[in-house]
Amino acid sequence: MAKRKKRVLLNVETSRAYGRKIIRGVSQYLTEHGDWTVYLEDRGLQENHDWVKNWQGDGIISRTSSYEMAALIAEKRIPIVEMLGDGQSIISDVPGDEKITAYLAAEHLIECQLKHFAFFAYGNSWWGNYRGRFFQEVLAQQGFSPHLFPGWQTGALSIYPQWEAEYDLILPQWLKQLPKPVGLWAANDFAATRIIEACEYAGIAVPEEIALLGTTNDTLLCNLLTPPLSSIDLNSFQAGYTAAKILDAKMHHKKEIPQTPVLIPPIGVLKRQSTDITVVTDSDVAEALRYIRTNGGEGLSVVEVANHVGLSLSTLERRFREHIKRTPEREILRIRIKRIQTLLLESDFTLREICKKTGFATPEYMIQVFRRETGMTPKEYRTKLRR
Repeated sequence: MAKRKKRVLLNVETSRAYGRKIIRGVSQYLTEHGDWTVYLEDRGLQENHDWVKNWQGDGIISRTSSYEMAALIAEKRIPIVEMLGDGQSIISDVPGDEKITAYLAAEHLIECQLKHFAFFAYGNSWWGNYRGRFFQEVLAQQGFSPHLFPGWQTGALSIYPQWEAEYDLILPQWLKQLPKPVGLWAANDFAATRIIEACEYAGIAVPEEIALLGTTNDTLLCNLLTPPLSSIDLNSFQAGYTAAKILDAKMHHKKEIPQTPVLIPPIGVLKRQSTDITVVTDSDVAEALRYIRTNGGEGLSVVEVANHVGLSLSTLERRFREHIKRTPEREILRIRIKRIQTLLLESDFTLREICKKTGFATPEYMIQVFRRETGMTPKEYRTKLRR
């Protein structure tokens, strides 16, 4: 007689990339080890959860976003692996390593040669508070002190803070008052969208005045924004896999149940245009860099750049060498290579289609140039980094 499969509830949002990657991680664990029947609702992070009352099963993996849901889950009296919580009464079993995340954020913005920094989160959540605190600590070690959004750590502790109407007034004023250029880290990608909206309203240029870094690397969202958003990938796939492993051990009463919390380190920074900044004091060179960043990914000549800023070719090249230590040709090529890399990782375009979109004469020539600059063919790059 076949043994009964364990019935498991995944109380994880499907509306966000972070939650979907967790689900993929759980799925990978089941492919390798599992004997579960999984129940999953298509839902958002903060939707009504009354349906949980009637669910019966053996275990739960949850991103608990409300105290009402926490109470419903607790009534089940079965093994649970929590992945969000409030950090106090509801502790996450598989949180991200917020200290490493803050270190990556600070390191990336410092590498942009910036001297001013800021942190943006709103409301009062354990994960937002940790990110802001560790960001301050890391920057202090380098002799910097970040500017903090006034709406950070305000109000009662919330598992997932809500946007308040008053922030619509405070945020543009705060951004205007920041010293420029400034590197700003947003606690998540949705918070970063608020920054970009406010910058557009206030007439602040991203990344020239505010180099903006998000968190979670929601690829769809990051590429919808203008400019596309650099972001830290928190490795929620690994978090989902680890959560499934812990729940499996709990349900089967295994002796080797991992000691929680298990900190999941982030994968790293995915750099896009929102932090693609080179700090220069020469206004003509700065404008040329902006023009190249906007238009260089599809093919651009140095003559077009020189005409745009009103400089001769020789003057443009001399001032580029003086301020950024490379020629306009090298900068255009750098932007084209970055565009190819983005299309390889975040689309399923063929090499011929990518060739057309990046202004190369033939796919063969594009492959030759890409290999010379990166040490890999486009196919090798796509295979290695997607894996």
